[in-house]
Amino acid sequence: MVLRAGGVLLALAFYIYTVIDVARTPKSSTRTLPKYVWMIIAVVLPIVGGVFWLFFGRVWPQSGYRSKRRSPR
Repeated sequence: MVLRAGGVLLALAFYIYTVIDVARTPKSSTRTLPKYVWMIIAVVLPIVGGVFWLFFGRVWPQSGYRSKRRSPR
């Protein structure tokens, strides 16, 4: 019972994360499909849509990139 509830909570958290991530991503930072189509996919297909978004729709930053803050002179 506890394992089932944990799985449901994990799926719900992933769903919420995906919808928020799609909503906050700028239009210019999506791949393959327009942003509104990704939002529809993420809402209609909660888990599968989220996985598709992470692998095919979201633009990930380049590896090794670190923003360097300049100190005041």
